[in-house]
Amino acid sequence: MGPWHDVQNQNDIDALLSAFGGFHDSCLVKADYQAGAHVDQRNAMGQGAPGDYQLRLLFHSQWARPLELCFTGVRSFHIVGWQERYFCDIFDCYLNIRTDLVPGRDDPVVVWADGNCFDPKNLTTQDILNEGGYSYVAAQGLRWRWYTEETEETP
Repeated sequence: MGPWHDVQNQNDIDALLSAFGGFHDSCLVKADYQAGAHVDQRNAMGQGAPGDYQLRLLFHSQWARPLELCFTGVRSFHIVGWQERYFCDIFDCYLNIRTDLVPGRDDPVVVWADGNCFDPKNLTTQDILNEGGYSYVAAQGLRWRWYTEETEETP
């Protein structure tokens, strides 16, 4: 079982991008989202803590071992599925820690997207079934590890 590597600064981002070839010639294989929200035995709604909102993404690459990203404190995400006239392969990615996205605060937000031209401050309305778009995640934290069958069930 491979260890988790936390992404906390630009050096960590650079290490991840170097290890996985900048996501070039990769594809998203699987997504698993847990919201932390629930209804308890008394039918009371529970929202969960920010850290309970978790998204795990599994990527395959033509040049590297399978990679798992685990985003915690997920604020927003959008996954593009099958699209006509578009391939599923990722050529590059946007990965940054932004402090200008939470209104009135400088909270760090990790942003990943499947294209390096992604701009989290300029999301425009798209014809969602006829235009290619970005898959993206904005979250409080990110960690990654090399994926193996043994790591599949451990958070």
